[in-house]
Amino acid sequence: MAARWFATASLAVAMVFTIATALVSIEIAGQARSTASTDPAPSAVPVPSQAIPSLESLLAANQLTFAQRDGIYHVILTNDDHAVKVTCGEATMYHDPQQRPVKMVWLWTQIATIPKGAAPPAALLLKIAEINDGLRPGNISVNSESGGVYYNSSLWLDTTTPQVLYDELAYAFHRQAELRKLLLPFVNEE
Repeated sequence: MAARWFATASLAVAMVFTIATALVSIEIAGQARSTASTDPAPSAVPVPSQAIPSLESLLAANQLTFAQRDGIYHVILTNDDHAVKVTCGEATMYHDPQQRPVKMVWLWTQIATIPKGAAPPAALLLKIAEINDGLRPGNISVNSESGGVYYNSSLWLDTTTPQVLYDELAYAFHRQAELRKLLLPFVNEE
């Protein structure tokens, strides 16, 4: 029942996001402008003077060790107590009026495992909803197919600096341990 509700809710959210993306307007220099690709470029929006960094260049600028395969980056973050693998990548969300790609950096780290293909315990889903209500930034998700509970976050690539990426990765590192302590008691419930 919970898995069916989760799938239905996910589909509804995806539909709302698709509709909202198609209808969204933004206010630029006092003028409402559509984000549709056929809209002429607003004259008040400056063209970036420098190239948008790549995720790989931001990771390298932080001197982080990572492995990359097919555009997916795996970063291992450690301290004296534990190590956390954060998986991240780039995604093109849309193209701006000048047809430049507008990209996001997405990242996730696994908090816990659940039996693959099984419906997650209701108590776990309720606890995740409670935590998500106050979690800034990011969210927690459950993927029954992969058997994982994940912390997820994203940020706009064009405004991301090496320091911003480092802060986001550090936040994921510290949140993973905290969220694991909060959620593990609910993972093994039947």
